[in-house]
Amino acid sequence: MAGLNARELRWLTVLSVLYGAVVVAVGAHKGNDLVYELHQSERWLAGQPLYDEPPAQGMWWPPFSTALVAPFALLARTSLTTAKAIWAALGVVALVTSVVLARRWGGWRPVLLGLAAIAMPLQSNFEHLNINTVLLALALGAAADLADGRDARAGTWIGVATAIKAFPGLVLVGFALTGRWRALAAGAAVAAGLTYVAMLPYGPVDAAEALWNWLRLSATARSYAGAEVAALGMQKIGRLTAALGGGLAAAAVVHGVLLGALAVSLRRYARTQGSLWEVGLVLLSALLIAPIGWLHSFTLAFPAWVAAIGGRPALGGTAARAWTTALVGAGILTSGMLAHIPFGGSLAFVPKHNDTVGSLLLVALLVLTPFIGAASPPDPLSAVRRGGTAIRGDGGSV
Repeated sequence: MAGLNARELRWLTVLSVLYGAVVVAVGAHKGNDLVYELHQSERWLAGQPLYDEPPAQGMWWPPFSTALVAPFALLARTSLTTAKAIWAALGVVALVTSVVLARRWGGWRPVLLGLAAIAMPLQSNFEHLNINTVLLALALGAAADLADGRDARAGTWIGVATAIKAFPGLVLVGFALTGRWRALAAGAAVAAGLTYVAMLPYGPVDAAEALWNWLRLSATARSYAGAEVAALGMQKIGRLTAALGGGLAAAAVVHGVLLGALAVSLRRYARTQGSLWEVGLVLLSALLIAPIGWLHSFTLAFPAWVAAIGGRPALGGTAARAWTTALVGAGILTSGMLAHIPFGGSLAFVPKHNDTVGSLLLVALLVLTPFIGAASPPDPLSAVRRGGTAIRGDGGSV
């Protein structure tokens, strides 16, 4: 793979095969998320209505995802286990691609620590056979293309991600705030085009009606506990606010503060902090404000972690220790490890909301980084050339 020496390629291949063997075996015997979508894809293949009733929990994947899963539905007619195994294997390929892309920002240390910080969400993604590692590869591909000045192609990747799972569309809003108009135009066109084309087998009019039904059902989806999403039953910040004794008004305030800080940070610092910081911060915020969120969704916190670790402030003394403590604490929380510890008293909410608390802390650190004059990890392999040689983020050259 590009940028890897022989030793790195050898180790990455061995570890990928070993990891893949485990998660493919696990996913082939679990994978309920994929099974739900396989049933939807069967309806799509048969031309039956897709959105006449909600799923037992959560939301149906958007129409383009239903079309994307269709080949696996055909394979599942012969062997469901094989369809699951191949889906999981493709997820591993997407993860390895993400790791290689992320290495461009600071080398292996931020990558490995970032993977540790999403350990349980990543495991959960393969247990449920969700599509988060594909979204992760698309997001990192977009960050890499932004770094290289290919805004339209970066927008295309985000457009595909938005067509797959909707909430990455917040990155398109970020493009508007940072004046990346080519990326915004490409992303919006791709997202809308793929979504509409996926429904064209139903005819132009019925396709539009089906899209409306998907939006309607998504707004009234239910969580695993039966609570309506519209009542913040599965909305991350809403659930945390309720656990702390707050209501809808308090949740609205927290959302406002988060989105306000995001908007100000993007407008002022996106160009100086680098594309990974930009994409990682917006994507993590999208996870927190999405109307429904699961543990495995926080696999997509990986870009934010690589940006935070690779671009930590050059502080000293007490300030450095405080920053490290906050970073480590956020990592422990987002890793999901505390979910297995039965906290009592005022900390009883921690196991249920560790991903949300850790992500909010990580967002705060990313937002504060440019304010205290920290240098972000450089955008490598970009249009920065010295004497005709492009400087890589790991100190080498290409």
